[in-house]
Amino acid sequence: MSTLASRPNLFATVAPARTGRRLLALAAAGFALGGLESLALRGQLARSDGALMQPSTYHQILTLHGVSMVFLAVVPAVLALFLMLVPARIREGRTAFPRLSAFGGWLWVWGALVLHAGLLLGGTSGA
Repeated sequence: MSTLASRPNLFATVAPARTGRRLLALAAAGFALGGLESLALRGQLARSDGALMQPSTYHQILTLHGVSMVFLAVVPAVLALFLMLVPARIREGRTAFPRLSAFGGWLWVWGALVLHAGLLLGGTSGA
């Protein structure tokens, strides 16, 4: 019978494979956010009068879409693949500064929240 103390906490672990899987899930969430932004852009372009959103809002969402896809989807995915593949490839169970790479996942969450809260609070340029 396993107790809670014997299992490693998914949110507190610094093992590179677990951190990589967590970052890969965050990259998928960033890709989904970018996809939702893309749908908003396509919705604006689908209307002949273009009255779904204001032009300034359209430009903010266009910029937010680019930032989301690069910094919230691609960069964490590459880092996740690095954390999952390189230690296994060189037959080393750990990486240098594992707490720093785990902390990067938490910074991703806060950065994504600040970035998207900027759109709700008056514009992404101010974020």
